[in-house]
Amino acid sequence: MADLRFSTAMRAMLLLADAARKGTPLVSSAQLGDCLGTNPSFVRSLLAPLFQAGLIETVRGRNGGVKLAGDPGRITLSQVHRASLCGKPLWDSRPDEIGDNPAAIRVQQYFDRLNDEAAAAVAGVLSRQTLADALSACLDQTPD
Repeated sequence: MADLRFSTAMRAMLLLADAARKGTPLVSSAQLGDCLGTNPSFVRSLLAPLFQAGLIETVRGRNGGVKLAGDPGRITLSQVHRASLCGKPLWDSRPDEIGDNPAAIRVQQYFDRLNDEAAAAVAGVLSRQTLADALSACLDQTPD
């Protein structure tokens, strides 16, 4: 099953960046839920790690909501990715008991190294793109 945390977090961050661009930086979780096709409580759970990472800010109260914590040109997609995965690896192996079988241990070590290399490659690609770059690319796209 595909992990949708990053893509959903990116959609939320792009919505917040677009709202800021339009001059209405505060967006409620209900508004985000409507745009993302989900309920506000799920949106709040999705936003929690982004808040903890310092990427968004919350304003409480009747007219509250969430907004970007900084300039979209300074928020990298790598930061969003790292926050949305909550420290979990790109992929995980089966939690089977490997015991003391040397081949099984080596396979697990190999798999761990491969995962680390893939994560570093993904982080490298995403660190070269900012939220502003992504928003610009999305706004510049013409429908087919």
